[in-house]
Amino acid sequence: MLPVIEAAAKIPCWLPSREAIARVAHHHGYPTENAQLRIVRYVRARRITRGRTAEGWLVSLFPAGWREGADLDAANLELDELELIEASLLPAPGESEGPVERAWQPADRAVAYLITGYLVEWADWTPEMIREMERGEIKLGDLCRHGLPTEGQKSLQAPRELIPRAHFRPEMVTMKAFPANPLHLPKVVVRVDGTVGVSPRHRQQDYMGPPWCLIEVDWARLKPAHSPTEPPRGPLPSAEWTLAVTRKLQGGDKLKGVTRKSELARLLAAKSEEAAKAGEIRRQLKASYLENVLIDWGCWPLSSLE
Repeated sequence: MLPVIEAAAKIPCWLPSREAIARVAHHHGYPTENAQLRIVRYVRARRITRGRTAEGWLVSLFPAGWREGADLDAANLELDELELIEASLLPAPGESEGPVERAWQPADRAVAYLITGYLVEWADWTPEMIREMERGEIKLGDLCRHGLPTEGQKSLQAPRELIPRAHFRPEMVTMKAFPANPLHLPKVVVRVDGTVGVSPRHRQQDYMGPPWCLIEVDWARLKPAHSPTEPPRGPLPSAEWTLAVTRKLQGGDKLKGVTRKSELARLLAAKSEEAAKAGEIRRQLKASYLENVLIDWGCWPLSSLE
C-alpha cells in the first residue's frame, strides 16, 4: 500500500502560471514581476523542467527561449506544483505560505527594500531596480552612518561584529583627490554585494576603513526607513496594472452593471489613457487588445476576482 501512496504523492498538480507567480510572490514577499524573474531563473538552472499548456499538452522548458527568459503569464502555461515545492519556491504541504522574517537582512535585500519597499535578493532584481541601485546604496550608507545597527566581517574568515557608525562617515574617504564638486563630497555606501564602497565609484581606493564584507543590517530598525513618498518604480507592466485596476473597480462596486468582456475592456481602455498620461503605464491600451487578453491576465470572468 505504501508504494501506492508514494506514487500518488508524485502525481503532478498543475498550477496556471498566473496562480503560480502569485503564490511564489506571496511566499517570498515579492512583487509579481520579481516572482516571475525568480521562476524563470530556476527554469534556466533546470530546477523547473516541466510545463503544460492550457489544452493539457506537456511541454519542455529547456528550449533557448525559456533559458533566456520568457513571459510565463503570456505563454499561458501551467507549472508543476511539486517542482515548485522541490525548488523551495513554494512551501511543502503543511508549512505556512509566506515570507519568514529574519532579524538581520543582507545588503542586497536591504537596498531593494529602500528602492521598492520589498526585500528582493539581487538575482531577482528587475532592470528598473538596477538603475536605482546607486541611490539605494547611498541611502543605506547614510542610515548606517546615522545609527542603523550594522554587522559585518573584516574578511571572509573573520568573526562577525558590529560595524562602528564612524566607519560610514565621509571622513573615512581620504581627500588626497579633490572632488569635482566641493559641495558634493564622496559618500561611504553599502554595496549590494555586502561590502563598503564609495560614491562616486572611482574613489573606492580612497576608503580608509577596514574592507568590510558580508554586511547585514537590523531589519526592525530598517523597516521604517522606506517612505511611500519615494520616487516611483516606473511604469507598471500592462498586465499588472490592468489586474490591479480591475480589482479596485470590483472592490468599489463599480462593475455591477458590467456583464460583457467588451464592456470591461472599454472601461479599462478609458482608464489606461489617464494612466499613460500620468506615467503609471508605458502606453494607452486599446479596448480591442484588452478584450483578447482579459482572461489570460486574470481579469475575466469577474467572478474569478472574488
